Order: sequence, then structure tokens, then C-alpha cells
Amino acid sequence: MYEPSVIAQLRAGESVSVEEAALLISTDAKPGLSSAACLRALDELAAPMKRATALGGSPEDLARLLALQLAEHEGFRGNSVEYEDPRNSYLHEVLRRRLGIPISLTIIWMAVGRRAGMQIDGIPFPGHFLARVGGPSGVLVDPFHGGRLVGENDLQRILQAQGLGDTSFSRSMLHPANTRAVLIRMLMNLKRIHEARGDFRSLLLVCDRLVDLTDAPEHRRDRGVAAYHLGSFQAASDDLFAYVDHCADAPDAWQVAAAAERARSRSTSNLQ
Repeated sequence: MYEPSVIAQLRAGESVSVEEAALLISTDAKPGLSSAACLRALDELAAPMKRATALGGSPEDLARLLALQLAEHEGFRGNSVEYEDPRNSYLHEVLRRRLGIPISLTIIWMAVGRRAGMQIDGIPFPGHFLARVGGPSGVLVDPFHGGRLVGENDLQRILQAQGLGDTSFSRSMLHPANTRAVLIRMLMNLKRIHEARGDFRSLLLVCDRLVDLTDAPEHRRDRGVAAYHLGSFQAASDDLFAYVDHCADAPDAWQVAAAAERARSRSTSNLQ
């Protein structure tokens, strides 16, 4: 479970580095993981660039330097072959395998770039996370595709590839995401993946984190479903009834209520 102080900071919008927050998700996948070792690995990735960035340069120059170090020298790349592999979303695995998805690779870019002295933000573009180097007037890069520079025509093509071809690009789509928003998006990706794979243990942990971060009733409902599949009927009953109490008018409320009754019945029978 997350350290309470970290959760409190994230909920309040306080400053927590995106890599530290992401590594907390990794501890669910690998209990006993040394986050400190992962942070040292990020330090080592940034070290060769510090002298060059100290000399300054345009955002384009700094973006190319970052791509040269991470994509060309270190081999970080998008896993287009096994995009739905959950390891693509766990930062310790991305560091180990050099494979990820747009959001996890952007976190690597952000963490390494910041250590090297760059101003770098995560941009939650629809369907495809990006990095921005150099602040609001800087340049967009795509870590999934080797850190290549991204222009407005590229952004429109990304929208089309996501089935959003009728949506016109707007500058409002380029507002940076804070750490809490990045973490929620990562968790939502994992939630979808674990649900599709029928991995209810991992799904329960992810939903638990989403409940901690958002208090959204639908995450408590889905945590209850995962608990039911794992045989934790009392926990399932508590979560499912809580969802019905909060969302009595939801289209699925009657189905969830029926599942909650089944969970309570099975919990009671287990106690007898």
C-alpha cells in the first residue's frame, strides 16, 4: 500500500516527483522492490548529459540530446509488438527491459531530463502521452517513437489514429499533467489490461490505488468485483454495497446490488 504521506500529498496536489509516484505502483508488481536503486539508475542515465546541458541550447537541441542519450545510446523504445503487456506500465520493468508505452517512457524522459537540468513536462495528449522540452514555448517530443519532434500536423494524425479524426487539434490539449493525473492515467491503463487478462489480484491492487487517489465509486465497484473473484466476499460486499449507496440511479445499480447480495450471502455462509 502507498505510504499515507505520499497519498496525502498527491490528493492535495503537492509536489511529488512523477518517477517516485510511478515506482509506488511498481512495488505492487514486485514487493520488496528497491525504489532507491531505480532512482539511482535514473541518475546514471542523466549523468552523461549534465555537462552538455550546462552549456545551454535551444529546446530543439536539448530534445535531440535527450533522444540521443535515451533512444539511441540506451535503447529505450516503444513496445509496439506487445503493447498490452503490463510490464510496459511498471517503471522498474521499463528501466530493465528498455520497453514501454507512451506514458511510461515519457516518465523516463521527464525524470532523466530534469536531472540533466532541463525543463520538461508530461503532456496528456488524447490517446498518446508526449513530453515537452523547454516549457510552454518549447518543443513536443514522442518518447514512444525515439523522442522524435512532434508538430501540429503530427498531432492531428495522432488524433486520427485514435479514432478522433473529427476532433480538431486545440492548444488546450497541451496542458501539462501533474503527478497525480499521470499516476491516475497509468493506473487506468493497468486497470484495463488486468481486467482484460482476468488478473483479479492485480486488478484489485490497481483499483485500491484508484480508490485511494480519487474516491470514485466506480473504482470501489470494480475493486469489489475483483475481491469477489478472489473469494474475499466480505470485502466484495462492502465495496459493492457502497457503490449502490453512492450511485443508486446508475444503470448498473440493480446488477451491482444483486452481486452485493450474493457476496454477503457467501460471506455469511463461510462464517457458519
